[in-house]
Amino acid sequence: MKFFVVLLLAITSFGCTTLMKGSIDSTPDPTYTFDRHSPVVVTVVSSSKNALESKYFIHKAVNELKKNGFDKVFLEGDIGNISEPIKLVFFIDVSNKTTSYAYRSADYGTVQTGSYTNCNAYANRIGTGATAYCTTTPTTSYQIVGYSDKVGYTTGHFFNLIAIDMQNKQNVLSVVASSFNSGCSDEKLYEFLLEQAISRMSLVHKIKQDFEVEMPEEYQCK
Repeated sequence: MKFFVVLLLAITSFGCTTLMKGSIDSTPDPTYTFDRHSPVVVTVVSSSKNALESKYFIHKAVNELKKNGFDKVFLEGDIGNISEPIKLVFFIDVSNKTTSYAYRSADYGTVQTGSYTNCNAYANRIGTGATAYCTTTPTTSYQIVGYSDKVGYTTGHFFNLIAIDMQNKQNVLSVVASSFNSGCSDEKLYEFLLEQAISRMSLVHKIKQDFEVEMPEEYQCK
């Protein structure tokens, strides 16, 4: 009995974990030398359809770039207070897109599988015997009745990061992180992708990979 109590406590002490999936495509300019100790600025792509929504993630991008080793990360509004030349400008953008896809699956319905008969005997009025009254009832089950083509929908969320060198006005880094996780809010997915994009990107090598992250036990993606 003691063993089962301990086992029960062990099971209940572990909550449900959230497994988040995504992919990253990071491409740096192989001829460019990145300087993490020069001032950089984070802003949004002003021409983006999601420029307003993207602004909510600027401060998080600043913090993640600092974690990545960039010493001097500023907002666009701080430009007037920066005494050193600005080396890079990081542009961020978030977006999502819903697409449809066709698939074939089973259709279910109620099917008659047989019948059963139930009889009851009743004494007749003149007392000379009994009369049987029987009823037949069909038996049914819920099962596959065929297959048909259907349309499903999936939504992809994307975080884009572009670095522009201010001296030659050239794009020196492009990072795209995407996820097709379901059941999470847009905000949580964008935050997740932002973190993964900046922490996984390389300033030296091209990276294209899928990843899975087991989130902390208390994590809520709603």
